[in-house]
Amino acid sequence: AIVTTTELCARYTCDVVIGFIPNSEFFRPDSRSDAYAEDILVTSERLGLIFIDGRAVLDTKKDSLEFAAKGPHLSPQGYSKMAEAISKSALQR
Repeated sequence: AIVTTTELCARYTCDVVIGFIPNSEFFRPDSRSDAYAEDILVTSERLGLIFIDGRAVLDTKKDSLEFAAKGPHLSPQGYSKMAEAISKSALQR
């Protein structure tokens, strides 16, 4: 999907920013998450894309206010933090 999006943006003149939103370690622990994030990072670097690592932006622990009260989705606060990180990266281009 990253490669296809990059190809389409080259054709239609748009920029790609890759954002990795990690899983909640409480609601949906997944031992594969870090390896998956690293694979996305390597692909992004190989294609010259900006990569926003949500592991550095979000708190994934049990009592985090950045995930919804129930379930693995982000809360408005979590989405806001990711949006801010993406926005800052886009402004640096």
